[in-house]
Amino acid sequence: MRLAYDQWRFLKGEKIEITNENKGTIEKLSKKVEIDLCHHNKDIFKLGEEVELYVYLKNIPTLFIKVFEINTENYYKKNMSPFKTYINLDGLIASSEL
Repeated sequence: MRLAYDQWRFLKGEKIEITNENKGTIEKLSKKVEIDLCHHNKDIFKLGEEVELYVYLKNIPTLFIKVFEINTENYYKKNMSPFKTYINLDGLIASSEL
């Protein structure tokens, strides 16, 4: 129980006492790479509205972003189902990269 609490405190940026019990776990956590979308991002954007997404980054010095433009009408006609956000992008070329 104490180890989980130390992990939580460490990830919040609090100083914790390093012990033999938590040393390995804390070292792994400090080197772990993470990227998470912030919970306050919008889910739906209007046509022509600028899209802004906020992310939490941990141990990521450089982030490359690829933007794909997908014709949702053609997608629907081909698949006869609503657009899904988890489509496979392999082989597609990004509209832009940042």
